[in-house]
This record gives sequence, structure tokens and C-alpha cells, in this order.
Amino acid sequence: MPTRGTMFMQEITTQTLTQNTIPTLLDTGFKLYIVIENLNLSNLYELTKGDEKEALFINTRFSSVMEASPYLVCLNHLNSDLLNHILKELSGVIIASTHTLPQIRQHLSHYLEVNSEELGATYLRFYSPSVCKSLIEEQPEMFYGFHVITPLMNRSQWGYCKFQQYNLEKKTINISKKTAEIMMINRWGAWLSLLPAWQHKTNKDILKGAMTIEGLVKNQLKSQMLLEKWRNLLSDNVDIIDNAKFQEILEQTQDERTRYEAATQLIKYYKA
Repeated sequence: MPTRGTMFMQEITTQTLTQNTIPTLLDTGFKLYIVIENLNLSNLYELTKGDEKEALFINTRFSSVMEASPYLVCLNHLNSDLLNHILKELSGVIIASTHTLPQIRQHLSHYLEVNSEELGATYLRFYSPSVCKSLIEEQPEMFYGFHVITPLMNRSQWGYCKFQQYNLEKKTINISKKTAEIMMINRWGAWLSLLPAWQHKTNKDILKGAMTIEGLVKNQLKSQMLLEKWRNLLSDNVDIIDNAKFQEILEQTQDERTRYEAATQLIKYYKA
């Protein structure tokens, strides 16, 4: 059953984005913005040199740590190097709007701190692609007033959502336990796709892998070395995830290494 946000989301390629989606938006009066975590990351400062920008921490309770602020940048032109950076490094999200830079900055700053069902008041990194995608799936009203373009987990496609029919209106966002779980799964997806072997998978396969890793961690997998081994094992054997015997192994109460070895033996059996 699709969530509210996924019903709005299209998967598009960079070619479609640069040759169709963005030119159409610009031709119809929209401005292009990016929200990025920190200008000091990699070469983001150079890639946005000359573009108008504002820190999201302006006039917020986080203004005392302005050096850590995420930034809203209004792009003067389509920068393919910047788009590639966002796609490959998952360093931010793109929005299109008819509103001004100060209006959007003030609006987005409202969502830096929200209420969480489990944690109370909490900082929300909505500009992180994995978090953004989760919010689009569960609470799309947060993005009403924008077109939102976010890199997907396989780092080769974009998710595109249209919410242009709504005016900017600050909403009360409460992060439910379900939304928090979806955020964690999407973060695992981003972690999986750091491995080149995962970048050739479909977003659906990466999601299956991410859900498997999340299940393992919930089942007391703590070893970073074994996490890496699971990431490699699953990258070559995504199809095994749907296997009933494989799922039984994942759910069994046993030590981490025994579970991993049992999964490896099952894969060898089916490949023999």
C-alpha cells in the first residue's frame, strides 16, 4: 500500500532532470534552490560561489552555532558538477519555488526543531536525502508550496514531487515512531549505497537490503565488521532476501556470527 508521499513521487534520471524537469520549471517562473548540510563539506563552497545563500540558523535558537548551519542556496544557473555532488554524496536536496530566498529560509527554519513521539523536542535534518524521502512518504504536507527533488538511495536517480498547488504555510510536524523507523531504514539504504556494488541496484532492492540490515540491528547485531560483511553478502545475493528459509535465519535468536554463517551456507546451497 503506497504512503501519501510515494503516490506523488516520480523516479527520474539526471538526464530527464536537466533536460526536461528543471528547464520546464525555470521557464514557468520557478527559481531553483538547494538545501545543503554545510558549505564546508567537500567543495560545496566552490560549487556555489556567486550564488545567493542564507544560513538556516538565522534568527533561530541555533544561531550561536552558525558555523554548523545548513544553507539555503539560490542557484543562478544549472550547475552539473553541483548536481552530481548532491547525487553521489547525498549532500542535500533541491527545491523549486516561486517564493524568495528569505521567505523560504524563514519557512524551512521552522522545521529545524520538531516534536518526536519517542524523543520529545528534536533537531530535524530534513535536508538530508534519507530524512527528506521519509518525510515525503509520511508527512508530505511539510513540503507543500514546493517542488522537491531528492537523490535516491542508488545514487543514480532522483525522486521528484510536485506540491506547487499549495501556499507556504507552517505546519506542526510530529515525528511518529513509524516515521522514525522509516528514516532509519532510509539511512541504512544510504549506507548500503556507499558500496559501489549497491549503486547498480534498483531502489526497491536497496530498500529490501536496508530493511534487512535494520532487522539485524534490532536483533542485536552490533559488530561493525559483521555489518560490513552483511552489506557485501547481500549486495551479491539480493534475491535471497525474499526466501522463507533466509527470513527464518534472520529471526532466529542466536549469536551474530552463527546467524551470518548460516545465511552464507544457505546462499551456497542455492548457488550449488
